[in-house]
Amino acid sequence: MLYLPFSYTFLTRNRTLPYKAAYVLTYIIPIVIIAFYFQHVDIFLLMSLTGTVCIYEIGYLENDHITVQFEKEPTVRLKCEDQEWVRRRLPVLSSIRRLYAFLSAVILYFLGYETVWLYMFLLIGLDMVYALHNVIRSRWNCLTLGVLTLMKYLTPVAVFASEYYDIFKMVLVILLLCSIVRSVEHANKYRAFSNIFLVEYDYFRVLYYLVMFLVSLTSWFFFKQGKLLLWLSGYFLIYRSLCVLLIRRKEMYNKKEKELD
Repeated sequence: MLYLPFSYTFLTRNRTLPYKAAYVLTYIIPIVIIAFYFQHVDIFLLMSLTGTVCIYEIGYLENDHITVQFEKEPTVRLKCEDQEWVRRRLPVLSSIRRLYAFLSAVILYFLGYETVWLYMFLLIGLDMVYALHNVIRSRWNCLTLGVLTLMKYLTPVAVFASEYYDIFKMVLVILLLCSIVRSVEHANKYRAFSNIFLVEYDYFRVLYYLVMFLVSLTSWFFFKQGKLLLWLSGYFLIYRSLCVLLIRRKEMYNKKEKELD
């Protein structure tokens, strides 16, 4: 089972149904929205997405079974027997995923995608940056995580760009809506940055996406620019707002339950 793409992601990072749903809503759907904007929602998107996830899962594997050996308080994501099984087969699991990613690039090349070289370059870069991210264990991870997030979202769709300006738009939108938010979220874990928000982080994300939505809406209204940013910021604004509502509703319900007790 763990030889298949996505299997390790769902086993260790998205075990429960809510986490699986969040993965789809925060990663898969935004990728589909970007691809739809560039008119490439088809089986080839699934191919490039699978190749990207395979390389990303190698980073997960190395983090969970190599990096943790040098951490004082490692996060254990598997049972002891499962962890030992994966550790013994780590080279095979990683090699198979690299093979999947390579085959996806080869198929896209023979299908005539001229920017497949960029896809391959991003796959290699993603592999190297994640290896660096696993070695670094400091506040610099805020930066490496931002770069990882950029490459995670960019790699599956970059192959469908027809010109360099399309790539620039992808990079800009992903930086503004994904990388910065992810880096700030990670920075908030450190004591030195823990008080940078005047509001709770859940509210910060809603406010941030609201600002991005209003900026992109203004840009589209006056200059007919920023449609992709408008689509994605609107999507994330709705998603994060609903998350906050659900969280607060659950907190209020638990509070009432305690009062009744």
